[in-house]
Amino acid sequence: MSKPKIALLVVCLIFIFYLGGAFYYYRFSKPFEVPLSGDIDGLAYTNTLRIITEDMVNHWPVNDLAVLPSNLLDNPQNYRLGQLEALRYATRLLRANLSRMRAEDPINPYVDAAYNSFAIDPESMILPRAEFKYSDGLEALTQYAASLTRDEAKFYARNDTLREVIEEFIILLDSAGQRLRAVSNEVGHSFFDIATNDTQPQKHIEHKSSFLSYRQTDDAFYFARGVAYVLSHLLVAIQHDFQRVIETRQADALFLAIIPDLEACQFEPWIVIAAAQDSMFANHPLNMQAHIVNARQKLRAISNILGGTTIGN
Repeated sequence: MSKPKIALLVVCLIFIFYLGGAFYYYRFSKPFEVPLSGDIDGLAYTNTLRIITEDMVNHWPVNDLAVLPSNLLDNPQNYRLGQLEALRYATRLLRANLSRMRAEDPINPYVDAAYNSFAIDPESMILPRAEFKYSDGLEALTQYAASLTRDEAKFYARNDTLREVIEEFIILLDSAGQRLRAVSNEVGHSFFDIATNDTQPQKHIEHKSSFLSYRQTDDAFYFARGVAYVLSHLLVAIQHDFQRVIETRQADALFLAIIPDLEACQFEPWIVIAAAQDSMFANHPLNMQAHIVNARQKLRAISNILGGTTIGN
């Protein structure tokens, strides 16, 4: 075989390797049945965190080497970062509010270990490798769940702790929504406006239209999608663990209404674009933001019912 043919074969093999590898790693978490068996407060919440963490540990492309095919399509990376952010919120709540009665009470060691494990830089490759530390966090959550079943650990399913959870989730959703709104405002009046036969081309010059901007658009989209995935499952667990409080406050219907809003965030466009309102193209970040705003407003209503303060607008 001649050298040109060998070179062509090598190029083809490399192309197949990268293309196949990229599509192999291009996957997202699947919905799962939240474990609601038993009447031990906090077990559904903790086991839901365990399932989400295990899935992240098994597929964590965020810290892969730049030359690997998993980096050709970066949407799963941003999706995982959104999940991690929601997981950090949830474990911080577990550490600070849900697992102890008062601020001066000792911190549960298993919850503390999980919280510290999830605080590791998601791009860390060695000493420690991120998914190895997240695996330690998974083990710590498993130990905490076992302690709950043995009545050696506490989970305080009270009105005030539920209010803290709801208000923190409002902040988390508001943060994700602001990122979506920011990228929509930045690139929503640039390239895709041209397809609408606009008669004032000068206005396009006033807006930035760079490759980085469009990458930021789908980064924000998939980050928000990861956040919504975690919360859609956690709120099912919370409704189970806080059933007595929720029924007393008659907030059942609102909880049930939030889940479809968050599940609606799990849509997958071929290309994430942020077109102008009068464009023939969609604005996927704003579509995502609409679902997040709906969920956030219902959470705010629950917070008001529980007697909490309103956060955001």
